[in-house]
Amino acid sequence: MTSAAKMESLIQSGCAPVNAVAPRTIVTKELFSLDVDNSIWDDIGLADDDDVAEPPLWLCDEHVRTGIRGILLRDRCDEELHRLKYEEASLKDWFMEEWSVVLRSMEEIEDLNIQYQLQERRKDLARLYIVWAKALSTLPRDEPMELWGPMGAELVQARLEVETEQVQEEVEEDDEDAKDMFEEFDEDDLDVGLIERIDALDLNDNAWENELVNEDMYYVG
Repeated sequence: MTSAAKMESLIQSGCAPVNAVAPRTIVTKELFSLDVDNSIWDDIGLADDDDVAEPPLWLCDEHVRTGIRGILLRDRCDEELHRLKYEEASLKDWFMEEWSVVLRSMEEIEDLNIQYQLQERRKDLARLYIVWAKALSTLPRDEPMELWGPMGAELVQARLEVETEQVQEEVEEDDEDAKDMFEEFDEDDLDVGLIERIDALDLNDNAWENELVNEDMYYVG
């Protein structure tokens, strides 16, 4: 029994000082992964004075402690959301600049070879827009997200290409999984009785084929 468990037992039996609070048990395996927010740093029940006043709620009330952790978690989520919105704005600025440069270049350049490269770049950006827009749509926002890239038929075509590529990747992954399962197949794992039955069926088939061959030879002769 750990020291914390012994202290808890003394508190429950009424043998501990008034307002005594047992410290939390420390899991030995997790000792080297403790964070600054871990309860090991709380001085619950470790005061040396004889003060019998009620301890603060943040120290002794588990509901208050849970609420404090909830508030801290909410603050961290708000901070992360603010950071994501900042990155979203940067991402949109970069994409709109790239998109406008490609469109302007296609209008000004007449060389067919360069036009082809610009068209391919335009398709790549359109597919990238589909992927990014889908990811950004999960962020909470007060108003619907405005378009910041391709529109109309070009947008529909890009979405179709992205979805087709995703389906092809899933099919290839399934084929690879099936191939791996086949390669990992081991005849030693088969049931012995099943193997004997399969061998017996093979022997019967061979015998039946031999009989047919002999009958054919007999009639021919």
